[in-house]
Amino acid sequence: MNAQNTLEFHISDTYRILEMRAVSVRECDMKAVLRACDKPELCLQFFRDVVEKADWYDHEKEVVVVLLMDRKSRLKAWNLVSIGSLTSSVLHPREILRPALAAAASAVVIMHNHPSGDPAPSSADVIVTRNVRKACNVMDVLLLDHVIVGRAESDPAGKGYYSFRLAGLI
Repeated sequence: MNAQNTLEFHISDTYRILEMRAVSVRECDMKAVLRACDKPELCLQFFRDVVEKADWYDHEKEVVVVLLMDRKSRLKAWNLVSIGSLTSSVLHPREILRPALAAAASAVVIMHNHPSGDPAPSSADVIVTRNVRKACNVMDVLLLDHVIVGRAESDPAGKGYYSFRLAGLI
């Protein structure tokens, strides 16, 4: 019995149990109008009102979140995917699809910030968006948009965000 307990103790120390939790919209402090996130401006407002005000948010690091949508493109939940560095973060299709499938989302919107303030997509942003779109198609989850959040004063277009959908890349 002792040997078995020791083995179980060793396994629990060696292997970390992954806990995943999509935050329901009902748990967020936000305006009811933001429940519809079918336009990049509404997604941007959600990012500013909820994500940027979270205790863990660091404006000097890239932060990736995925918005989980219902069949009518209304925000159902959201999930923090990654907190990266000043210039990069982890954005892999499985990290987007895992919470989407767990929350039974029909569609997703990827969002991340650029600490520099310039929301222009990098070549890596374009490649990863293409890969996520392919994975979403396989899993029958619609990729509505990928919105990069910046600051209007650092954006040559003056909007403070970049939408892959508005640019015709999704």
